Amino acid sequence: MVREGARRMLAAALEAEVNEKMAELAAERAESAQGRWRAIAGDHLVQLVRTDIRFENGVLVERQDGAA
Repeated sequence: MVREGARRMLAAALEAEVNEKMAELAAERAESAQGRWRAIAGDHLVQLVRTDIRFENGVLVERQDGAA
């Protein structure tokens, strides 16, 4: 009975530690990614992106002849 309680306590402690580490990792990744995020300066651009229009470095890229 005591051994089972100790196992549950150990499992709970391990789970809490893993959850804490995962939260730290997620926060680090989000912080790292923020430097690469770009804001869209207009709702009309969202529709262009949805219709597979390409942008490179924030500039609309014209399609080549024969491109679908």
